[in-house]
Amino acid sequence: MDNPWLPFELPHLGLLDFNMSIYTAGSCFSVNIGEQLQAEGFDTMQHPFGIVYSPWAMLRQFERMLEGRLYTRSDLHCEQEIWYSYDHHSVYADTDPDRCLNKINADLLSGSKAIRHAGLLMLTFGSARTFCLASNGLPVANCHRSPAAGFLQKMANPEEMTAAYLVLFSQIRQQNPEIRIMLTVSPVRHIREGLVQNNRSKARMFQLVESLCEQAEGVYYFPAYEILLDVLRDYRWYGDDMTHPSKAAVSYIYDAFMQSAANEETLRFSERMRRYKRDTEHRPRFPETAAYRDFQLHMNQNREALLHDYPVLENRGFFDPAD
Repeated sequence: MDNPWLPFELPHLGLLDFNMSIYTAGSCFSVNIGEQLQAEGFDTMQHPFGIVYSPWAMLRQFERMLEGRLYTRSDLHCEQEIWYSYDHHSVYADTDPDRCLNKINADLLSGSKAIRHAGLLMLTFGSARTFCLASNGLPVANCHRSPAAGFLQKMANPEEMTAAYLVLFSQIRQQNPEIRIMLTVSPVRHIREGLVQNNRSKARMFQLVESLCEQAEGVYYFPAYEILLDVLRDYRWYGDDMTHPSKAAVSYIYDAFMQSAANEETLRFSERMRRYKRDTEHRPRFPETAAYRDFQLHMNQNREALLHDYPVLENRGFFDPAD
């Protein structure tokens, strides 16, 4: 799990324990890390609004979730027979408004419960550029390709965001006093804004993160942005669009995250789960052989050993009941 060519030493925080629940929210990078954690058997909840880049929009989502205030038909919008919410990613859109609402509200209640029990909250800030409804000034998480005339753009003010997030963190801790918070700035560049505008936007995100880490207890920073842009650097670490990190880059950053965030027992848990998952992906050429029967026996023994050593796996749905 070591990154032998990480040119700077990450602080060993030891925040992450395999027994705890993890809640991830923010840009698509938070989804990448959340999926890696889930794949290794961690109890992980992805933000029940979908991907969100604007800190203002994410703040509004958390406030509503903490209140447990359900959505109604009046919160939805319809265009070309598609119903959607400006607070949610397009994965929640539907041709049937009731199905759309049911999914939105079921996930909101799941998220409200999860944030009360999470041991670690990971927030990834994407962009200071925020789209707001021209009609009322409220920030949106997704414009859903609605006409541009219906929106205004503004750059978030770091001081205002800091004050608002300090209040949010206080509200979260009223419901979950033990939760710890890790902040990251998304390494994905928003080049449609322009490279200069993107850098100015990211600078505001860094200012926000620095202020929150200085002013709030139990808030930490993980340098995902720096690792991709200043350590990996080369475009071979990017996907086809040359802005999102490749699968290999996400794995590299994830390993660095585990080294920094996890305690020693959790690092051992992660390594064992990773080996087990790799073995499950083995596809035999000759399944009728004695060698493959021995492999199956070995896998069964490994599964039983993991369940014995980590009983929390029993309720996480990691193991296929048919195995």
